Amino acid sequence: MPTPRYSQMLGYAEEALIDRIPVTEIVGPQHRAKVKDVIRSLTPGSNQRFQYTACLTRRDGTSVTLRCIAVPSTSQTSPPASAW
Repeated sequence: MPTPRYSQMLGYAEEALIDRIPVTEIVGPQHRAKVKDVIRSLTPGSNQRFQYTACLTRRDGTSVTLRCIAVPSTSQTSPPASAW
């Protein structure tokens, strides 16, 4: 799940990033394959943690490079993995 600061840097409400915008939609094309691989690698219920750097597109269309941390989701209502 995205943090409040992460959401603020990208210009989106947290709820939009959680419920409506898949992380792969805001990841720059040069990093999409890497992010998809990280998401597929996460195992629900494990203590895995992946750190990666990716270029992301803000709501206003500008780009920002961020270091991201991906961990498996522990929520029953969330997808099995979160790359936020």
